[in-house]
Amino acid sequence: PPPPAPPAPTFGNLQISAVPAVKIMRDGVSIGQTLKLKNAAGKLQIGTGSDPKSDPFTVHISYKVEGDAISYAVQAEPWAIVRGDGGIGLGRTPIANLKSDGKTVLELVNPQAKLSFRVTLRFTR
Repeated sequence: PPPPAPPAPTFGNLQISAVPAVKIMRDGVSIGQTLKLKNAAGKLQIGTGSDPKSDPFTVHISYKVEGDAISYAVQAEPWAIVRGDGGIGLGRTPIANLKSDGKTVLELVNPQAKLSFRVTLRFTR
């Protein structure tokens, strides 16, 4: 018999935590908080922006794995000021090429609409 097919390659694991807890989707399909990255690049949607208190933003995150590091591009509807871990300002959405080698904290705030949202991304190889 032919040898078994080798397992599909993975590019690491991504754990997503959102406060408040919202739906996480990949390619329009709801997924859990931890996923195996089967492609070096992809897109996620976190939240739907349907409720100012429990689901304040629609956040689109594109990721790209390069070696042991990952980079993100972040887009939010409505727009948001983004702060990183420790309150360090990262800019206003859209944000491109946000590099990480592990844990990334994104605190999204829209002061005009009085919205706030926190996303933590943990990447492991």
